[in-house]
Amino acid sequence: MFSKNKFSKKNVGWIVDKDDFFTGNHNVSIVFYSIYDNSSRLPKSAVYVQQEGLYITIAFKGTYYEAAERIIARLQKFMKANQLEPVSNIFVIPLKNHWLTDNTDEYINKIILQVKNK
Repeated sequence: MFSKNKFSKKNVGWIVDKDDFFTGNHNVSIVFYSIYDNSSRLPKSAVYVQQEGLYITIAFKGTYYEAAERIIARLQKFMKANQLEPVSNIFVIPLKNHWLTDNTDEYINKIILQVKNK
């Protein structure tokens, strides 16, 4: 559908339900999305802007599926220490994936979630 060269320039990620993410069902995506620049001229109904607020972002090497449990534990520890709780679903953004390297150890992923004070 897309050539590797064209598709690697469009960042495609997925969203995991926050309740599923923190209760062991982190491998189920509720939606996939792509990040486009302003020149893409998408209809407003197809555009999503994250709400303003407090966010936690964590980047890590390796595949999401192999690192998820370790990353979830780190996020929970950080939220507990800072008296935070998740508000939003979990955005997973592959920054370096199979479009850019064949070595899964070189993958880089980022997780973003909105939080609030308890």
